[in-house]
Amino acid sequence: MIDIFMPGRFCVFGEHSDWASEYKLVNDEVENGFAIAIGLDEGIFLSAEKSALFSYEFNTDSLTLDRVELINREEKDFFEYVVSCAKVILKEYGIFGIHIVCRDMTLPMKKGLASSASICMGVIRAFNLLYNLKLKTEDEMAMAYRAEQEVGSKCGKLDQICAYGRGVRQIEFDSGKPKVELINCKGEWNFLIVDLNGEKNTKQILSDLNKCYPYSKNSQMEAMHEVLGKYNKYVVGKARRCFEKGDALGVGKLMVEYQTKFDSFVTPFSDELKAPLLHMLFDEIARETDVLGYKGVGSQGDGMAQIIVSNKEKAEELEEIIRNRLNMNCINLSIRGAEYD
Repeated sequence: MIDIFMPGRFCVFGEHSDWASEYKLVNDEVENGFAIAIGLDEGIFLSAEKSALFSYEFNTDSLTLDRVELINREEKDFFEYVVSCAKVILKEYGIFGIHIVCRDMTLPMKKGLASSASICMGVIRAFNLLYNLKLKTEDEMAMAYRAEQEVGSKCGKLDQICAYGRGVRQIEFDSGKPKVELINCKGEWNFLIVDLNGEKNTKQILSDLNKCYPYSKNSQMEAMHEVLGKYNKYVVGKARRCFEKGDALGVGKLMVEYQTKFDSFVTPFSDELKAPLLHMLFDEIARETDVLGYKGVGSQGDGMAQIIVSNKEKAEELEEIIRNRLNMNCINLSIRGAEYD
C-alpha cells in the first residue's frame, strides 16, 4: 500500500493560453502560451495497492471493473476521469489492476483549481510507483493530459503543473509543450482564493473558446487572440518581474487590468464567462483598503476568484467579511519569498 498526495494549483495569470498555443501548429501567427501558477497545500490524498481488478473508492461511492468492463465503460459520471486514466495505462502497458482509495479531498471540485488534473495525476502516479513504470514527472503529466482529452475535455497542459507540487512557477507553452521555471519570488505574498459558491461548466467554456481558433474570422476574434496571445505574454513577463522584486502592488494592478481586458474581449464568446457572482465579489471588495488586486481563477466563470492583499492581517479580516456578507468561503494562501517551494 502506498500513499500519494497530489495538490491543486491556481493560475495567477495565463488562463487559456496553454490550449490556444497548440493551434500554432496550424497557424504560425498564434503566440506561445505563458502562465504563472502556484501549487497549493490543498489537494487529493490517495492510498493505492496492486489488485486483480481496477477499483476506486471515495466516501460511499465505489467502482470495480475487470479488464473487459474497463475497456467498454463509456459512462460520463463521477468516475470518468479515473477510468480514463486506467484505460491510458492499459493501452500503453497492458496493466490495469489497482485498488485506489481517496482518503480525503481538501480541494474543491469544478472550481478552477485543477481538481480533475490532480485526480488524473494521482492515479497515473499510483500506477507508476506500484508497477515501477519509471515514468518521469513530464511523462506522468503527458499521460494525465491524454486521459483528460479522452473524456472530451479541451483543456491545455497548464493544469498538470500540479505534478510539481508547491512553488510559484512560470510556464511557457510552445505549441502546447510546457517549459517550466521556478520563480525566485521575494517578499511576503497574501492571496485569498474565494469559492464563489456558484456553478461553472469548464467543458462548455473551453468548447466555446476553441471555436475561435485556429484563425480569427472577424475583428472581435482577432482582439480575443490578442488578449490570450501577445497581451498575455506581456502581462506574465511583467508579473514575473514583480514576483522577483517582491512587488505585490504591481501584481495586483496587473490582475485588475487583465480582468478588464478579459471581460471586454474574451467573455463575449461564452455565456459561461459572464459570471455574476464573480463580479458581485469584485464590486464588494473594491471599496476595501489594502486590497491590491483581484481576478478570476482557472478558466474563469463563477467558480473561484483570487484576491491579493497587502498583509496577512488584512487577508484574515477580508476572509471574514466575504464569509459573512457573501456566504463565500476562502483558501488563505500566504507565501514568504523563496521558502515556498
